[in-house]
Amino acid sequence: MKCFKCAKGKMVPAITGMTATVRREQIPVRAEAMLCNRCGFQVMTDAQSDAYTIASADAYRTKHGLLTTKELKQIRQRLGMSFRTFARHLKVSEASPKRWEAGLVQDRAMDQLIRLKSDLAIARENVTYLEAHLGAPPPHHALR
Repeated sequence: MKCFKCAKGKMVPAITGMTATVRREQIPVRAEAMLCNRCGFQVMTDAQSDAYTIASADAYRTKHGLLTTKELKQIRQRLGMSFRTFARHLKVSEASPKRWEAGLVQDRAMDQLIRLKSDLAIARENVTYLEAHLGAPPPHHALR
């Protein structure tokens, strides 16, 4: 395919460094784009753009200690849940887990809720913490 800018070069796939803006923060990302072998013009296909969105979100998530796209997907699959079931489990709309796996970054509170409702060790740590600070186990109905 000819370059859209110079019309002389050829557009070829290449891994390139870019800067994404995620939650008003500049995040360096390496992703595939179509690059003109003559003038250096860059453009992305739809698939490359989707991959860039996820790579950007995951770079931000990693920097801030949040669950990545892959980890979110693994949690949902490990629990054997569809998007709908996982959303009901978390008490969010069905669209939320779909968006997270497509590159929308969950906030820290939601990240903590996902961990509490999907990881026994983290849930046990939370119960132990509450028991130590409250002096007694929480009422059984409060955990539902």
